Amino acid sequence: MVQAATPIVANKGVDQPPDPRVVVTASANEWPDACALLTPVDVRAVFGDMTINERQDRTMGQLKFDSQTTRIEDLPNPIGCSYTATKPTMVNGRSEPIAHIISVFIEDVPTTADYAKKALP
Repeated sequence: MVQAATPIVANKGVDQPPDPRVVVTASANEWPDACALLTPVDVRAVFGDMTINERQDRTMGQLKFDSQTTRIEDLPNPIGCSYTATKPTMVNGRSEPIAHIISVFIEDVPTTADYAKKALP
């Protein structure tokens, strides 16, 4: 134990200054649903002569905010959506399938148009 001339007072809290960093990624509720951006109707419009799977592969995501404290939010909508389009074709007298994977993935949603322009190459 350390001896002190006066009693040591317990620290009841720490004053943290506000974080000066600007958040450039939109909040979770502002991210679009990737499967609403790529629908079975859209896929059929392009791959109409092929069989389109009805089941969509959905990819969910999270946002991680690094600040004085790290915060992670689950995104409420899928950030990725995929379909498979298939069609049999004849190759050397044998039926072989042709398959295409049609996908959309949302990687970032900036808070403003200016931030979006900065992110573009």
